Amino acid sequence: MEGRVNWYSQLMAAFGIFVLVYSAYMVLSALLSLQGGRNDEAQYSLMIGLIGIALASSSLFLMRKRALQVKPPPEVFTVVRCSGCGFRLVRRFQVGDYVNADIGQCQQCNGRMTIASIYAESEGGAGA
Repeated sequence: MEGRVNWYSQLMAAFGIFVLVYSAYMVLSALLSLQGGRNDEAQYSLMIGLIGIALASSSLFLMRKRALQVKPPPEVFTVVRCSGCGFRLVRRFQVGDYVNADIGQCQQCNGRMTIASIYAESEGGAGA
């Protein structure tokens, strides 16, 4: 999915640049039409060119702004709990962790340690 999003972003950026270049060409064409005495053609070309420049510029600016706001993935934690004494341990998630998985013996009472929950902690606050 990451590759597809990157490809789409590059395609949209190329399209925005194309529209920007074409709009600049339309403004130049309007200036040449104005020199040639074709006022109606100059007005339409100028209007199309300026609208295109505004839309392409804002689109490219927003795409750049959105790309800079990419957030890192949240941290994921695993809560391990002893079924005997209730000892609780919070550690970083490890590949292969799943709820109710048997982890081993408790450090306190030698009871069985199992994964009680897995949660993601957002940047602003604590998770479950």
